[in-house]
Amino acid sequence: MLSLQRSPDKIRKDFLRLPTQHAGTVCCHWHRANLWYREMVEGASILMKYFRADQEKYDAEHACKVCGKFEGSRPCSKCKSKRAMYCSAAHEERDWPNHKGICKALRSIHDLAKETGNLGLE
Repeated sequence: MLSLQRSPDKIRKDFLRLPTQHAGTVCCHWHRANLWYREMVEGASILMKYFRADQEKYDAEHACKVCGKFEGSRPCSKCKSKRAMYCSAAHEERDWPNHKGICKALRSIHDLAKETGNLGLE
């Protein structure tokens, strides 16, 4: 059985070594293998494009809001919102004027949910 990890040229050479009475079958199989290989390569490139877009979105959401550093970023210490990620306390303090309004609103919603025991949707 042919391995899927070999290149199309190697597969083609293996097909050409078959006896001549199978020449028509070999040509048909080679054509199918070539089409399959091309479809797999195209499919992989499309998947990689979507993966890169998702990864960039994830990185943008989980990077420090001040410096853009991804490693070690953690959410705001007060509201715990993952929309405000910081790599250090200094960067959290530096961004506080921008995040203060959202942070207070999120904390009040969180406190209300704690008091009522639900999310206030009922």
